[in-house]
Amino acid sequence: MGKRPELMLFALGNLGNVNPTFFIGISAALIMYSLLHLRKLLR
Repeated sequence: MGKRPELMLFALGNLGNVNPTFFIGISAALIMYSLLHLRKLLR
């Protein structure tokens, strides 16, 4: 993500205000990625 995750979240929040569908797509992609990563760790 980077050294300042809160800035990334703030930027994503601003993008969400401008384009809600883009924000939903990004959040869904992040959730899917984290779930896949957790499955790899649990094996």
